[in-house]
Amino acid sequence: MQDTTIKILDATLKSDSSVAPADARRILKLARGQPAEPVQQNGHAPPRIYSREQAAELLGNKTTRYIDLLTRKGLLQKFVPRGNIRAIGVTGQSLHQFIGGAA
Repeated sequence: MQDTTIKILDATLKSDSSVAPADARRILKLARGQPAEPVQQNGHAPPRIYSREQAAELLGNKTTRYIDLLTRKGLLQKFVPRGNIRAIGVTGQSLHQFIGGAA
């Protein structure tokens, strides 16, 4: 795409108040042929949640009780959806950090 076209697109996106700045940056990156960042909601990427069973399997066929022990020790972080009291699983970020630190 030509540089003048990019400038026109940039000016148009800046003048349109209905387009969020993050979306405008993504659109301009795509227009330039650069890889765009993944879409995020509320400024945060949606967390990847693993069930206790999935987390146990990823840790080498451990038991769900072992996952509970790791969460009690603070080595894994439970994910509690907004408005709920009970956890539905383990966050992917804490699981990957634990796996990376253990290796």
